[in-house]
Amino acid sequence: MASPCTDCGIDTSPCTGKRGCRHAGKWEYYMVRKSVWRRAGAPDGFLCIGCLEARLGRQLRPNDFANVPVNDPDNPWNTPRLTSRLVGVKKLMAVVRAIESETRQPGLTNRVFLKIS
Repeated sequence: MASPCTDCGIDTSPCTGKRGCRHAGKWEYYMVRKSVWRRAGAPDGFLCIGCLEARLGRQLRPNDFANVPVNDPDNPWNTPRLTSRLVGVKKLMAVVRAIESETRQPGLTNRVFLKIS
């Protein structure tokens, strides 16, 4: 299922189609509200999160996404960047800081932030 980003060409839903395909954490398959897509120029096809944000000139927020099953923030196939936009960066970082505190893993917050930016 190839779904290349219209702007940069990266596959937003990489999968070999073979049993055991390892694509967890590699998908940016989502749906934003029609008004957000129109502001981005309503391209035919797909946009990765980075290219959509570049077109909008800002970072996506949770309320930019349509209320549909494909936007499940707990989907293990989502990239960290997509998950952070679905739940909100502040909320995600608060959870990471709590985990960092409980597990005594200093620097975890910084590693997660680098993956989602």
